[in-house]
Amino acid sequence: MSIPFNRRLLLGLGAAALASGVFAQGASNTPVKLLVGFPPGGSIDLTARLVSEKLAAALGTTVIVENRAGAGGRLAAAVLKSAPPDGRTIMLAPSAPIVIAPYTFRKLNYDPKTDFAPVAKLVNLPLAIAVGGDSPIKTLADLTAWYKAHPRQAAFGTSAAGSQLHFLGLMYGQAIHMELTHVAYQGGAPLVTDLIGGQIPAGVDQFPLEFYKSGKIRLLATSSPERSPLLPDVPTFKEQGVNVEGQAWSAPSCQPGRPRRWCKDRRRPDRCRQSGRHQSPAGGRRHGVGGPARLRVRGRTGQGQHALAEGGRGVGFSRRLKA
Repeated sequence: MSIPFNRRLLLGLGAAALASGVFAQGASNTPVKLLVGFPPGGSIDLTARLVSEKLAAALGTTVIVENRAGAGGRLAAAVLKSAPPDGRTIMLAPSAPIVIAPYTFRKLNYDPKTDFAPVAKLVNLPLAIAVGGDSPIKTLADLTAWYKAHPRQAAFGTSAAGSQLHFLGLMYGQAIHMELTHVAYQGGAPLVTDLIGGQIPAGVDQFPLEFYKSGKIRLLATSSPERSPLLPDVPTFKEQGVNVEGQAWSAPSCQPGRPRRWCKDRRRPDRCRQSGRHQSPAGGRRHGVGGPARLRVRGRTGQGQHALAEGGRGVGFSRRLKA
């Protein structure tokens, strides 16, 4: 599926990459490696491939997407930490392995605060709950009723344990006064496969839009404050009387020590932030480039603590997981 990218967005991404030192080794013919911590076919992978194509064309440099799937993105984070410090390895990751993982896992083999440097916030990710396209469940109320009628089968799948996806499912369970069983998959693509095959009743993810448009899955609710313009027929949780709301974001990160001057240049405010709305793999995303300083502040003070307090402790998630 061809997805339009705004020229200003590309310029902003290019400025971010240049300023972060990614292309500082101009004389080298070594390709830039874009790490993705999930298997091919999921929303983060599709976003990475779109970004790699456009960024390579804009900068005249080969950008290779390398899938290092496993541990909800934490494996790719470990690979980035151990990569050669030449600025030519980037990781595109959701906020979970960077922001949420330190709060939910007992031990990590990386420190997000010292081992990574954020380049720019790329996308905001509204989350959705879905069932298979052939499922008799048509609405969120239907799913709630089905869970209550089949408590032993009351499960939901996500592409990462200890992530916003995991917490959102638990928050939904709390809202309907049920203890839902979480099933972690190694990426969004296997989750969609099991949804289509009826192996799991529901899943929470940033689902690729084509699966919804083709009828392979049915989206029951989104977690955004308002309906997505790309999914006008899909109501939010709150519209349906379920007090659940939350979003994730995705951002490229590189190793620390790269100069970050682009947002300090007040004469070029366009380099600090460029944004626009674009049709996206998961539907309803807002693509944009936000400054690294803002991203670091969000990571330290916002989303991790919010997810732990609202999505973790609020639903009885009081212990840390094994990494």
